Amino acid sequence: MSKSSSSIQRRLNTIEKEIVSIMVENAVFGGKNVKFNEIFTYLLLYGELTQLEFQKLTGFSKGTVSMLLPFLCEIGITQKKLKPKTHAYVYFLKDPDFRLSYSIAPDYFAEYSAFKKKMDSLVQQLNEMVNQKEKDEGVFLTRINEFNDYIGYQIMKRKDRKEYIQNITNPVEDLPVFDGHQKNLSPKILELEQEIINMQLNSTLLDEDKPIYSTILAYFITRRSLTQANLQELTQFSSGIISQNLKILIDRGFITKLPKAQKSTRQNIYIMQSILYSFHRYFRFFMISQINQFPKIRALLKEVDSMTMDTTNQEAILRIKSFLNKYCKFLEGFEHYSQLIFNECDHLSTIFQY
Repeated sequence: MSKSSSSIQRRLNTIEKEIVSIMVENAVFGGKNVKFNEIFTYLLLYGELTQLEFQKLTGFSKGTVSMLLPFLCEIGITQKKLKPKTHAYVYFLKDPDFRLSYSIAPDYFAEYSAFKKKMDSLVQQLNEMVNQKEKDEGVFLTRINEFNDYIGYQIMKRKDRKEYIQNITNPVEDLPVFDGHQKNLSPKILELEQEIINMQLNSTLLDEDKPIYSTILAYFITRRSLTQANLQELTQFSSGIISQNLKILIDRGFITKLPKAQKSTRQNIYIMQSILYSFHRYFRFFMISQINQFPKIRALLKEVDSMTMDTTNQEAILRIKSFLNKYCKFLEGFEHYSQLIFNECDHLSTIFQY
């Protein structure tokens, strides 16, 4: 290999690592599991790989790779076949023309449809046990109904979503702000709440790689407003850990800190107003981070395009160029899709005003 070819190969290896880093950071693909995303990205880059090759590329243990690869087969993205003259399986894309997509996958609809069915049942149980004379229980019921509506929104068709957004009103503007204790909730209601919390944590609604962050967010979904002391009581997490995650939730647009602290304890109250608008604010945050990667991806494609091919690097150049072309097309579509979300977010901001 010539000095020039060797230099190009080293740069290609670096570009490949940069691509994987971008994909993992932004969690482009359906799941939010970092290791799953890394394995899937390498599969998209190489087309087919053995378990040992996945281990070498990712640095993951044999156990981790052997746990994730069957899942790729289970959800219908990959297939496997025996490598000729060996006992090793090669994993490859079921659809060789697989393209990156910002669309919601069919399994997402199946998951959320099942989630909605369970929520409908829990809401019915909650309606039967809530004592409307107890203010805490009435507010809690309103919040859970709002969450159930949000799950229903998730499985609407695009045109129905647009109509829903246009006709939405503020369901929470007249609700009192609680400090999160809501001490008058009965043990049965608290048990039902825990079931809803667990459902969230076991779904793709929340980030499975960050169980502490997701648990705190799940309680904001059911309780709406909480203090740091409330969260310590509910989750048993330390004040330092809770403080760190509250900052992240604020930065991502999920919650806000009320200007006035609780009078009795002087604790700050944090609140997630509208569930729908809060998630839209987060999606906006996420989409902007994705779009900000576009110049970098285009620059990488331009650099790879300019490389001189020879027999030693031709395969790598063509492979990486093919992936970058697909990703650029994905981002072009993503920009259009994100604009729809931005428009919805702007409309919701006029209703919820926070």
